Amino acid sequence: MRGKYVLDACAVIAFLNDEEGAHRVEQLLSQGDQAPNTLFMHEINLLEIYYGVYRDESKELAEQTYAKLFDLPIKFVTGLRENVFKEAGRLKAVAGK
Repeated sequence: MRGKYVLDACAVIAFLNDEEGAHRVEQLLSQGDQAPNTLFMHEINLLEIYYGVYRDESKELAEQTYAKLFDLPIKFVTGLRENVFKEAGRLKAVAGK
């Protein structure tokens, strides 16, 4: 499992809640510090996790979860070009059809 990987909110939530697919994310995270593996996550996905925990649980748990994510070997990506934003939206919209 060498290479570059992008984690979305669903994958990380599955990992945090020990849901289906958690083992795959755990494998990637355990190898995240070993070159040439690199794990990325966009700050929008970080926001999805934060507000979901805040909404469903509590502000305190959301803050703890937020801090925990920064302890993981994930590189957080900021900013989003308009064409990437629109393509991501399009893919998300058609994926459920």
